[in-house]
Amino acid sequence: MENYKIDFTTKTITITKAFADKAEDPANEEYELLKKFLNDFPDLKILRKTHKTPKKYTTMSGEKTKCNPYKNLTYKNMERFIKALPNGESKDKILEAYEYLRDIAGLIQTSAYKSVSDWFLTQFSEYRKNPLFYLTNEIKVIDFKPFIEQKEGA
Repeated sequence: MENYKIDFTTKTITITKAFADKAEDPANEEYELLKKFLNDFPDLKILRKTHKTPKKYTTMSGEKTKCNPYKNLTYKNMERFIKALPNGESKDKILEAYEYLRDIAGLIQTSAYKSVSDWFLTQFSEYRKNPLFYLTNEIKVIDFKPFIEQKEGA
């Protein structure tokens, strides 16, 4: 059976969710098996197995990485990135669009984060691959209104 694993050195039995659910009913054989283990080894601790953390992450675009590349894409980090851009007219427009989406889009939608992050990743398509790209190249400011309208229609 692959629903449990006993480790005698740590005195633990690790069970899956399916095994735990079946063991709750005294009529099932899982209940009897667990009862037998606990009678034979009274100091045995029961641990419930949780999900495995994936070893590889696949983005929606199909790109494979070792971890989620957008894990730390928070409002604070997006704002820090924008403020670190070279000064210019495009920086001011980008910051204005970011602040508008962050503050105003939340009034229209239940959560503005999805709109803001989608806009940010579209605006800065090289964000994860080559962030220094934006220090030397001119940034074309994209319109943020479609991101609000797209979420309104969804």
